[in-house]
Amino acid sequence: MLFQKCQQHAKEAWFTVCLLLCAFGFLKEIRPSEPFIYEFLVGEWRNITDEQVNQLVYPVGTYSYLGLLVLVFLITDVCRYKPLIIILGLSGIVVWGMLLWTTSLLALQILEGFYGAFAACEVAYFTYIYAKVDKQYYQLVTSYTRAAILMGRFFSGLLGQLLISLRVLDYRQLNYITFAAMLAATVWSLFLPPVNQSIYFHRDSVTPLVFGEKTKGAFQLMWGHLRQGYASFYIIKWSIWWALSTCGFIQVQIYMQPLWAAIVSDPTEPIYNGVVESILTVLGFLGALAAGVLKVDWTTRGELALTCCSILQGFVMLIASQTQWILVGYVCYVVFGALFHLTITVASSEIAKCIKEDSYGLIFGINTFVALLFQTLLTLAAVTGHLGFALPPQSQYFVYGVLHVILGVIYIVIGLICWLSSKRDYRRASTVPEPPARTVVKWGLRTNRSEIFPKCGPILHDNVVSMETVKARKGKSKESMNDVGPAQELCPKRSWFKVNIEVDMVSTLLLLGALATRMYQLDKPRNIVFDELHYGKYVSMYMKNTFFFDAHPPLGKQLVALAAYVAGFDGQFKFDRIGSAYPETVPLTALRFVPALFGSLLIPTVYHLMLEMGLSEWTSIFAALLFLFDNALLTQSRFILMDSMLLFFGMFGILCVLKLQKHFKQPYTLPWFLWLVAATVSLTFGFCVKYAGLYSCLLGVAIVLRSFWRLLSDKSISDVALGLQFVTQAVVSASIAVTVYVVIFYIHLSVLHKAGPHDSIMTSAFQASLEGGLASITKGQPLLVAHGSQVTLRHTHGRTCWLHSHNAVYPIKYPDKRGSSHQQQITCYSFKDVNNWWIVKRPQKNDLVVEQPIDAIQHGDVVQLVHGITSRALNSHDVAAPISPQCQEVSCYIDYNISMPAQNLWRVDIINREQTGDKWHTIQSQVRLIHVDTSAALKFTGRQLPDWGFHQHEVAADRVLNQDDTVWNVEEHRYTKSDDQKQRERELVGAEMIPTAPTSLSFWEKFFELHYKMMVASTEGVQNHMYSSSPYEWPLMWRGIAYWVSSDSNAQIHLMGNVAVWYLGTLGLTLYFNMLVFYLLRRHRQCLDLDAPTWERFLLMGEVLFQGYIFHFIPYFFVERTLFLHHYLPAFAFKTLLFAATFEHVYSVLSTKFQAKTLANLVLLVGGGLMVAVVYVFKQFSVFSYGNVKLSTSDVLALRWQDSWDFIVHRY
Repeated sequence: MLFQKCQQHAKEAWFTVCLLLCAFGFLKEIRPSEPFIYEFLVGEWRNITDEQVNQLVYPVGTYSYLGLLVLVFLITDVCRYKPLIIILGLSGIVVWGMLLWTTSLLALQILEGFYGAFAACEVAYFTYIYAKVDKQYYQLVTSYTRAAILMGRFFSGLLGQLLISLRVLDYRQLNYITFAAMLAATVWSLFLPPVNQSIYFHRDSVTPLVFGEKTKGAFQLMWGHLRQGYASFYIIKWSIWWALSTCGFIQVQIYMQPLWAAIVSDPTEPIYNGVVESILTVLGFLGALAAGVLKVDWTTRGELALTCCSILQGFVMLIASQTQWILVGYVCYVVFGALFHLTITVASSEIAKCIKEDSYGLIFGINTFVALLFQTLLTLAAVTGHLGFALPPQSQYFVYGVLHVILGVIYIVIGLICWLSSKRDYRRASTVPEPPARTVVKWGLRTNRSEIFPKCGPILHDNVVSMETVKARKGKSKESMNDVGPAQELCPKRSWFKVNIEVDMVSTLLLLGALATRMYQLDKPRNIVFDELHYGKYVSMYMKNTFFFDAHPPLGKQLVALAAYVAGFDGQFKFDRIGSAYPETVPLTALRFVPALFGSLLIPTVYHLMLEMGLSEWTSIFAALLFLFDNALLTQSRFILMDSMLLFFGMFGILCVLKLQKHFKQPYTLPWFLWLVAATVSLTFGFCVKYAGLYSCLLGVAIVLRSFWRLLSDKSISDVALGLQFVTQAVVSASIAVTVYVVIFYIHLSVLHKAGPHDSIMTSAFQASLEGGLASITKGQPLLVAHGSQVTLRHTHGRTCWLHSHNAVYPIKYPDKRGSSHQQQITCYSFKDVNNWWIVKRPQKNDLVVEQPIDAIQHGDVVQLVHGITSRALNSHDVAAPISPQCQEVSCYIDYNISMPAQNLWRVDIINREQTGDKWHTIQSQVRLIHVDTSAALKFTGRQLPDWGFHQHEVAADRVLNQDDTVWNVEEHRYTKSDDQKQRERELVGAEMIPTAPTSLSFWEKFFELHYKMMVASTEGVQNHMYSSSPYEWPLMWRGIAYWVSSDSNAQIHLMGNVAVWYLGTLGLTLYFNMLVFYLLRRHRQCLDLDAPTWERFLLMGEVLFQGYIFHFIPYFFVERTLFLHHYLPAFAFKTLLFAATFEHVYSVLSTKFQAKTLANLVLLVGGGLMVAVVYVFKQFSVFSYGNVKLSTSDVLALRWQDSWDFIVHRY
């Protein structure tokens, strides 16, 4: 389609001018040396440092750009554009000529001045075209000219990357290509058609004027154009964003190369700056073209677009400021730049459409000046040292990210203000006639007032509101202009501050009923119930800022901790065992209030969810009552448990997704944006309570994808618009979800800054970063590992254990008849022990004492590791390991006087030396110990040894080096003081197991380590429990869970669902599935039993409810961990709703399709009977939910309706 349009345009005169300008723009961007200019400046060709480049060279260009820009946009009109374009080319020649043939720092600063002129004159390039073509082509020419420079950058970046990667040219030689391109561009600029006359400095009259009068008139006209250009808030809004966004992009582009250099500290590592610039320009080119043909009403959706783009740009800059991976830095830059090129094209077009063509150079020049002014201030504050903070590159980009997020927030506020303003109704009187168009005569400009003030955006002329504006603000106005009062009496019909409140009585009653059942005697029993043991302990640790470890995200625990904090809980109570009594100092009602509140909110939420699916109000009430009277949901809501929060966030998120579906054909509107944000946040909150919330997220994604699939057949929506909507929705949702998730963990790790009982799960560095943790007892411990160092070696990733040995030897024969070396065992032991100590020794030295100066061990050194207690060296050889025969056995060498020589040399491979240096450091250095003779790495296999190995974990040597289980770090460390064996043993036995000075870890390092440990821990759960169950047992509730039992009676809390509800839900699943198969078979035979709306509603039931059940149930069949009945509750919720929906469908078919009123009424009667049964069962089993009734043995046995139900009965 674009190609056909270009063929059509090629026949028109304006296209020829545009093509010539685009060719110039392409040539001037052939600068293959620019992506590598930083490496060139700090390289061998110039004797300057990176600090000089950042603080003394680059800022000169910024200041020059700002200063010259004022002059440029003042003389652009006088010179009639083309001369400035020629000066642009000449400035480029000077810049790259000086780069090639000068070497001093002063020359660099001078050429930066010329580079400022080169950049300032680009105003003429971007505004020249507006003076040569009609306004109807502005959006297209804006797109083409910007796309041309992006194509040039793509070609330039790719060419530079290829020449560097293939080593055809070096960084300096690339400048020759750039210099030649500047020459060609300058020559080409001579052939651009001239602009025939100046806008400000000409007049139609033949009467000659003196220069002073002509200049005065010109500046009067310029002032008039300036006032007219910024007369509209719409123009101001887009101009401010244009300026600030341009400021941010220029700053990011200038200092991105220093950031990449800071991330990649190794100068020998290849860089890919050129290909990154090429990728960016491709995406920018596509974005610019899309902006040229995109049919979007930016007057109503502009704020939303600016908000989304600014926040996303800020987010990627924050990531770039924290990452240690260069690939992530590249991706962040590409995303940032692609968003800029798309939105800046739109912004330029929107501004150009709303101002007179006479004002383009002036308005865009002022906008650029404002951008440069902000960039100069930003440079002074963040980069320079004499006036600012001289921040390192990472800190600079953190500031840039925060500024973009703030910009997004500002435009959220602007959007809300504009939306509220559009809702106000205005009146005006017909007695005030429209003002006649007045003729305005200025120098060389004769037009009427309506042309000077073009009607674009919300522009008001002389405080007079036109009839079209009134109608637009009213919507469909029912008043004629004769009914409108005087202009000076314009006012809204109703106050802005008047609030109309609608109360949904059904929702209110359902909520009150839920609160009554969930909050009743909430502090009873006043004992620890089931997993309150764990969650209560976590809350107490939050109160004491003590680090703890849990395999699930922390949001649910944070919400309970917030309530505990408000209630004044001090966290001193120890949640030691199930059944322990709570003292009066524990605000138990406050702790249990949060789960009870979310459990109560769940009831009206499912009511509205059913309504949103198009079901009747009575069916929605029926579904909500099934939830209200389910005993399992009641039980999970009354104690310090997470499931009620998980269920609420999941259901509310799906409700928001269904709300969002209604606005798919009106994207970028405020309701669309609000429901998108609400759905994303709610589903992410569910995921942040428990990882099982992922299934609700997947369900929400599936519903959205299904909606997009339906839109594909809608021919009224263009492919570009649909694709843009999909990408926008995906990017916004992903950005919000990741931001929410990261913020929750940021709060978690910020609050828990003190050491606690779970420290040993984390790495040594993590422990040492906690206040009062590993480092608090390690003062004075040496940092550098040297010859003679006594160390403990900890397995860095995965299970926490230390390299260990003892006097026991491997058995001569294993059960599989394999033989061993019968050498001393090496294991990985999960506890601190004196046998974890090892001495690092140089092979050529016989003593073990640390001498001065110390002989520090470095990357690549070959060492021996001598066991501290047995004095035997760590050894490996070509013998199969005991449990992992594919690996080599590792042992401590015993000389049996046989032909098996010692092979005890190990090479130290420091894998994170780019952060810690080449020397082996305590805690911080992560090392692989490579066996010299076999090139195998010392590895923790994760396999547990049998009785002969004391059930410790196997250590072997593996030839596959690059794996996490081959990484170790020194944790405890001390220098050997005596060469006497007995004295060394006494030192080791009496030594504290302690590491070095406090370690500072960034949030991201803690974040990723914690997630790695959480992932490992999730696979190491207890596999057996008295009340565990399998997914096969859940649909019919064959087993419950005993939560608590009174010590003096049979009063107890037992997780039991309402049998009637659970069985009805299973019936609903079966019925719906069979009906679905029946309908599909019938429709395949062209038998359309249901009308279109009924069929769509029936399918929606399956897409949301049946699919929701599958998503939340089937995955548990593949989970290898202990499972309980409460894991089934999300799936149970969907099957319960499906039963209610299927029940209505059956009634609807009987009453409408078959006209069987009697059968339909019978179905209603059955429904009433079922509800009575549900309430009866709820009442019977409520004693197990509240635990407030002393039951006799016969009472308990009477409620045992299935033999598999394990109620607890005391035997007195």
